[in-house]
Amino acid sequence: MSVQVNAQLICTVNEQGSVVDAPSGFNTVIHRTFNSALALNANSSPPASQVAAFTQALVGGVSTIDLTNLIGTFGTVNGTGLRVQVIKIKNSSTSNTMTFKFGGSNPYNLLGASWQIILPAGGEAEFFLNNGAPVVGSGAKNIDMSGTGTDSAQIIIVLG
Repeated sequence: MSVQVNAQLICTVNEQGSVVDAPSGFNTVIHRTFNSALALNANSSPPASQVAAFTQALVGGVSTIDLTNLIGTFGTVNGTGLRVQVIKIKNSSTSNTMTFKFGGSNPYNLLGASWQIILPAGGEAEFFLNNGAPVVGSGAKNIDMSGTGTDSAQIIIVLG
């Protein structure tokens, strides 16, 4: 499998002010300085060699993402020996929050020890970890999800 990642972390905002002395057309500021565009593949630094894009449903309000047994387009993706380079999570619920955190057993410390993300209904989070996440292994592989009933999240994980 060959993976080519084009990830964009973008928040562009046009802000119009009411500066009295500004000439017409010069009262708008476009904020885009902090936008990022990443191109990753097996030979880049950091590398990207595996991808899993899937919808993960809760069962009784809980679920676990096992980074050694992910759902990939062309079969199972095993992240053992790799690092999470990019992760995007979208809470598909229209009315409930969803929590993502280190696993209760064999925790994957994606964003450090004791990390936790709470996404509101429809909320999204995307992280580029620049080779800073730990290596996936038998003792570091699980991300726990919790929320309501059978709500689900859309998830993309790039490993390398």
